[in-house]
Amino acid sequence: MNVNELTLVGRIAKDPRYVDTPNGNVADFKVVVSTSIRRKDGSRIKDVIFMDCEIWGKRSEFIRDNAAKGDTIYVRGRLSKKEYTTTKGEERSKYILKVDKFQLQNLNNYNVAQADPSVGRDVAASDAKLQDEFDNVPFEEAETQRS
Repeated sequence: MNVNELTLVGRIAKDPRYVDTPNGNVADFKVVVSTSIRRKDGSRIKDVIFMDCEIWGKRSEFIRDNAAKGDTIYVRGRLSKKEYTTTKGEERSKYILKVDKFQLQNLNNYNVAQADPSVGRDVAASDAKLQDEFDNVPFEEAETQRS
């Protein structure tokens, strides 16, 4: 049995980007999750993770209209690997969380299902088709080096 599901609660690192493509609309954003680990000697190590997230369909419009840098967000979805070529011709890859469910904490537990119960049904069907168009999304690839 294989399971590909990831759940994170963190903060949005920068305002989400939204693109309306011929195949539908998509929003992407980074979620920052930090944890602190205490060593035996009492010192602390801070571990910070930046996870790229992507959301399609009507839910992307909700993110565009309601989410902003610094907002606390709960996201759940599946990991997907994207391979791409940088502007310098270097082959790279990264993992992206394709969001199935989310909840913005700054909206007092308001979520898409509460906003419009039909969204979940409509989005699930349309998003499955849109996920295949991932490579055609015109987001600029940011070249970052992480240590």
